[in-house]
Amino acid sequence: MLSYRPSCIRRAAAVLGTALTMLVPLGIGAPAFAGTAGPNLGGEVCRFSPDRPIIRPGMTGPAVAQLQCLLNHALDPARFPPLPIDGIAGPATRQRILIFQSCAAPPADGITSPRFWQLLLEWALSPGYAC
Repeated sequence: MLSYRPSCIRRAAAVLGTALTMLVPLGIGAPAFAGTAGPNLGGEVCRFSPDRPIIRPGMTGPAVAQLQCLLNHALDPARFPPLPIDGIAGPATRQRILIFQSCAAPPADGITSPRFWQLLLEWALSPGYAC
Protein backbone atom coordinates (compact mmCIF):
# COMPACT_ATOMS: atom_id res chain seq x y z
CA MET A 1 0.00 0.00 0.00
CA LEU A 2 1.30 3.45 -0.94
CA SER A 3 1.76 6.05 1.74
CA TYR A 4 2.04 9.79 1.13
CA ARG A 5 3.07 12.50 3.54
CA PRO A 6 0.30 15.09 4.13
CA SER A 7 2.72 17.94 3.32
CA CYS A 8 3.37 16.45 -0.14
CA ILE A 9 -0.34 16.10 -0.80
CA ARG A 10 -1.01 19.71 0.29
CA ARG A 11 1.86 20.98 -1.87
CA ALA A 12 0.57 19.06 -4.91
CA ALA A 13 -2.98 20.36 -4.31
CA ALA A 14 -1.68 23.93 -4.08
CA VAL A 15 0.25 23.60 -7.35
CA LEU A 16 -2.75 22.06 -9.09
CA GLY A 17 -5.06 24.74 -7.68
CA THR A 18 -2.76 27.50 -8.92
CA ALA A 19 -2.61 25.91 -12.37
CA LEU A 20 -6.40 25.64 -12.53
CA THR A 21 -6.77 29.23 -11.36
CA MET A 22 -4.67 30.36 -14.32
CA LEU A 23 -6.24 28.05 -16.93
CA VAL A 24 -9.96 28.17 -16.12
CA PRO A 25 -10.43 31.87 -17.07
CA LEU A 26 -8.89 31.01 -20.45
CA GLY A 27 -11.41 28.22 -20.96
CA ILE A 28 -8.72 25.55 -20.68
CA GLY A 29 -9.34 22.75 -18.25
CA ALA A 30 -12.65 24.18 -17.13
CA PRO A 31 -14.47 21.97 -14.63
CA ALA A 32 -17.31 19.90 -16.07
CA PHE A 33 -20.00 21.41 -13.81
CA ALA A 34 -22.00 23.99 -15.71
CA GLY A 35 -24.71 24.76 -13.17
CA THR A 36 -26.47 28.01 -12.47
CA ALA A 37 -26.86 30.02 -9.33
CA GLY A 38 -30.62 29.86 -9.51
CA PRO A 39 -33.52 31.27 -11.50
CA ASN A 40 -33.07 34.87 -10.33
CA LEU A 41 -29.28 35.02 -10.30
CA GLY A 42 -28.25 33.86 -13.76
CA GLY A 43 -25.14 31.80 -14.46
CA GLU A 44 -22.40 31.35 -11.91
CA VAL A 45 -18.96 32.85 -12.31
CA CYS A 46 -17.35 29.79 -10.70
CA ARG A 47 -18.03 26.25 -11.83
CA PHE A 48 -16.22 23.94 -9.45
CA SER A 49 -19.22 22.42 -7.65
CA PRO A 50 -22.99 22.80 -7.33
CA ASP A 51 -22.78 21.83 -3.64
CA ARG A 52 -23.26 24.41 -0.88
CA PRO A 53 -22.21 22.61 2.32
CA ILE A 54 -21.15 24.00 5.64
CA ILE A 55 -17.39 24.35 5.14
CA ARG A 56 -15.31 23.30 8.11
CA PRO A 57 -11.59 24.01 8.66
CA GLY A 58 -9.49 21.37 6.94
CA MET A 59 -12.18 20.35 4.44
CA THR A 60 -11.02 19.82 0.89
CA GLY A 61 -12.66 19.40 -2.47
CA PRO A 62 -14.63 21.13 -5.20
CA ALA A 63 -17.11 22.79 -2.82
CA VAL A 64 -14.20 24.53 -1.05
CA ALA A 65 -12.79 25.63 -4.42
CA GLN A 66 -16.26 26.98 -5.29
CA LEU A 67 -16.30 28.94 -2.03
CA GLN A 68 -12.81 30.36 -2.64
CA CYS A 69 -13.68 31.41 -6.17
CA LEU A 70 -16.94 33.09 -5.12
CA LEU A 71 -15.18 34.91 -2.28
CA ASN A 72 -12.66 36.22 -4.81
CA HIS A 73 -15.51 37.62 -6.91
CA ALA A 74 -17.41 39.09 -3.95
CA LEU A 75 -14.53 40.93 -2.27
CA ASP A 76 -12.65 43.89 -3.76
CA PRO A 77 -9.31 42.56 -5.08
CA ALA A 78 -7.70 45.94 -4.42
CA ARG A 79 -8.34 45.42 -0.69
CA PHE A 80 -8.19 41.63 -0.50
CA PRO A 81 -5.77 39.84 -2.85
CA PRO A 82 -7.49 36.82 -4.41
CA LEU A 83 -7.32 33.56 -2.52
CA PRO A 84 -5.53 30.72 -4.27
CA ILE A 85 -8.22 28.33 -5.44
CA ASP A 86 -6.68 25.18 -4.03
CA GLY A 87 -9.79 23.49 -2.62
CA ILE A 88 -8.36 23.48 0.91
CA ALA A 89 -10.28 25.24 3.70
CA GLY A 90 -7.30 26.66 5.54
CA PRO A 91 -6.84 29.75 7.72
CA ALA A 92 -6.86 32.19 4.78
CA THR A 93 -10.21 30.83 3.56
CA ARG A 94 -11.70 31.09 7.06
CA GLN A 95 -10.44 34.67 7.37
CA ARG A 96 -12.12 35.60 4.06
CA ILE A 97 -15.39 33.99 5.18
CA LEU A 98 -15.32 36.17 8.30
CA ILE A 99 -14.44 39.29 6.29
CA PHE A 100 -17.29 38.65 3.87
CA GLN A 101 -19.71 38.03 6.71
CA SER A 102 -18.68 41.22 8.51
CA CYS A 103 -19.41 43.22 5.35
CA ALA A 104 -22.44 41.49 3.90
CA ALA A 105 -23.89 38.84 6.14
CA PRO A 106 -23.70 39.55 9.85
CA PRO A 107 -23.09 37.92 12.22
CA ALA A 108 -19.49 37.04 11.39
CA ASP A 109 -19.56 33.53 12.84
CA GLY A 110 -17.63 31.65 10.12
CA ILE A 111 -20.56 29.34 9.34
CA THR A 112 -21.33 28.85 5.65
CA SER A 113 -25.07 28.47 6.13
CA PRO A 114 -27.61 28.41 3.28
CA ARG A 115 -28.16 32.15 3.84
CA PHE A 116 -24.39 32.74 3.64
CA TRP A 117 -24.20 30.91 0.29
CA GLN A 118 -27.20 32.87 -1.03
CA LEU A 119 -25.60 36.22 -0.16
CA LEU A 120 -22.21 35.12 -1.43
CA LEU A 121 -23.70 34.17 -4.81
CA GLU A 122 -25.55 37.48 -5.01
CA TRP A 123 -22.39 39.48 -4.30
CA ALA A 124 -20.20 37.34 -6.58
CA LEU A 125 -22.61 37.98 -9.47
CA SER A 126 -23.14 41.68 -8.75
CA PRO A 127 -21.10 44.40 -10.47
CA GLY A 128 -19.87 45.76 -7.12
CA TYR A 129 -18.11 44.23 -4.11
CA ALA A 130 -19.35 43.43 -0.61
CA CYS A 131 -16.25 45.19 0.75
